[in-house]
Amino acid sequence: MLGRGESHPLSALLLNVLRKCVKLACIDVGDTFKLCMDCLVEWIVLNEGANWTWLLAFAGRVAPKDLTAYSLAHLLTGAWERSHAVVFTNLDAYLAVECPWHVTKGVVDVLDKAIAAENAPTTVSRLLNLLGRGANVTRACDAKFTTLLTIPRVSALMQTCGADVQAELLDVLRLHSAVLSETPVHLLPLLDDLSGHDAVGRAVAAWLHTTKCDAFVDRLVDALPYIHQHVKSSSVLAPYVAAITTNAHRTLDRTHSVCQAFIRLHDLGPTSLDVNALPSSTGVCLDLLAADLTSAAVAPQKKRRVLALMLQIIHQGQDRWTSSLAAWKQAHGVSHWQLFLTLAASSDAEISLAALQLMQDVPYPTLEDPLWQYRCLHDLLRLFFSLFDDVPRLELVKKVLSTIMRESGGVLLYPASVTSTFVNLVVDAVVSADAPTTVPHDVPQEMNFFRGKKPASVARHLCATNCLRPYSPFPKSVQQETSDENQVDVFSQLQTMRLSSVVAPSQFESHLLATRARDMQRAISCCEHVQELLYNALNLTSFPASFASADVLVDAWLERTLPVAMFIPPDDHYREVLPERSNFDIDLRMEQWVYRYPCFIPLTKAAVLYSSPQVAARCLPLLKAVLVVLVNFWHARRFQKQANGDASWELHVSIEVMSIVEGTGWVPEPLNSSALLFPHVSAMDIRSMLHAVWMYLADHPPFLQSPAKPDEAYQIPIQNAIHNNIHSIGHLFGHFSQ
Repeated sequence: MLGRGESHPLSALLLNVLRKCVKLACIDVGDTFKLCMDCLVEWIVLNEGANWTWLLAFAGRVAPKDLTAYSLAHLLTGAWERSHAVVFTNLDAYLAVECPWHVTKGVVDVLDKAIAAENAPTTVSRLLNLLGRGANVTRACDAKFTTLLTIPRVSALMQTCGADVQAELLDVLRLHSAVLSETPVHLLPLLDDLSGHDAVGRAVAAWLHTTKCDAFVDRLVDALPYIHQHVKSSSVLAPYVAAITTNAHRTLDRTHSVCQAFIRLHDLGPTSLDVNALPSSTGVCLDLLAADLTSAAVAPQKKRRVLALMLQIIHQGQDRWTSSLAAWKQAHGVSHWQLFLTLAASSDAEISLAALQLMQDVPYPTLEDPLWQYRCLHDLLRLFFSLFDDVPRLELVKKVLSTIMRESGGVLLYPASVTSTFVNLVVDAVVSADAPTTVPHDVPQEMNFFRGKKPASVARHLCATNCLRPYSPFPKSVQQETSDENQVDVFSQLQTMRLSSVVAPSQFESHLLATRARDMQRAISCCEHVQELLYNALNLTSFPASFASADVLVDAWLERTLPVAMFIPPDDHYREVLPERSNFDIDLRMEQWVYRYPCFIPLTKAAVLYSSPQVAARCLPLLKAVLVVLVNFWHARRFQKQANGDASWELHVSIEVMSIVEGTGWVPEPLNSSALLFPHVSAMDIRSMLHAVWMYLADHPPFLQSPAKPDEAYQIPIQNAIHNNIHSIGHLFGHFSQ
């Protein structure tokens, strides 16, 4: 209408006259402009059928500021009449759209005058009524929220208005929440600063629990990080967060928005918001967050925030009642456990730690499926053997593995399969030359457990990994660089082992200390973690209930250390050679086990002492082979006066082996207690006592006859050791004199 009127010649002439009148009225001091606008409004009302309302819009184009002030003053006085409707239509449809800053300035002036005149309740009530009638006026005031509602102004209004305007305020929020963009952002910080005036805040929070506040809640969710940074009081913030979580599950988009908002909150430090109970959307939230984790474009920082939020949601929902087992699993994130397992192997330490914490707290999927059972234990053990330098993550992996093994992986049909898989994987890892529990040396590649994450590498057969390959009548030399490693025959393997073995036991200690001292110490330290894991996971004790797990360990351990294809000489061969060094294949292999695998003796001890007596007897050849290696070593150092000098590791191994012998009960006293003398006697005495123990085991195998008091010949080494070192072992004489 305004454009059509300006295009007509006669109308353009009349509008030019009106323009000059409006400008002159604006210049004149007094009520000239008001009287002019009153006349114009009255004429428009009288000619209602012709629809001359557009003349007010034309006047607004000429004097927007003055017309805005007139409109607000006119609308806030007197009862609502036809003239008020005409003025408000122009204010909402034209002035609030074209000149919103004038509307906001006019509202500020009205409020300040009302506060000064002490008639604020009536003015604020009328003003809120206007905002409830027009969306554009509300949008204009919302855009200048911080300018309009300053702390001094709002404090003064609160003191005079109190709770009288709450209903009108809620009407504005309910009717025009779709156009409010700044109010949801700045309302909470404003209420936080207005301590003692929280009635409005409670009313708004109660309204947010209804279903008529979707747009307001969505904007509030987007602004949560900003609000959290500017709101200091948790009592102000908590009702709004509770309202958000109540509305979070109504639509999938809103649930996703809430998740994203809480993810951003985790960037704000340890004082970030608590995720209150999300009634039926907990599982949906976890699914949405997990979807973010699987995206390839997600930054590591966001992954850390997502994992922390998932952990918080799961912790807060642990005590919540669910209607079914499927709902319980969804609320606890059971379906995402495999994702956490994948993230636990991340190179980012913080992501890995957060994933491990989730794995510890989230119930794991049962290991009924053999493929999942193997992959789960394989990946966990691979992670375990890669984290010896990171104690916090290592302890979490131990706890996860111990929990799975203690519960047999939740397997009902064949729970022993979990123990068997776990033991075989641990043994495979321990006997691998690439393991951190091993002093590095060269072996064929198929003997290594750590060979990448490809499916072909993971799906390995649980067989004897350190077993010699079948005999080939056409041997090939290992020195041929073009030879295929897969075609290396049995003789070449033996030659490789001889070349990589120590030159002689007497030279081993100095060679190892000079070249591999640091590796040796690290391997010993790592072995302590492996031993702790094995004892906790298998619950190894001296009670018969733990025999089954230890029996599985015996099978796996003997399969690797004494494979069926290995030739074990009869005892008569050793009677002729000992105490001189023997060169049988089993002795070469056993030197490798004892000297380069610090885990060998602890695992042998666990297998022998915690298995059933009948199964433990199968370890006798292994124990005798270890004694042969130790006899050879101490014989090579027989002229050394003190055994605890530079051979401290071998002394420790010798004492541990004798503790195994003593624990089995296969050797009677006092021969089984001879390890008490080792730190105080010479290398010759240690050799003689170990040789005597080997001779007794060879002459009196267990279960053929019960151990009786040994013959005098077996006790001669002990008597000689006591006689030659009485000055240093006098306090132990009583133990061996009986």
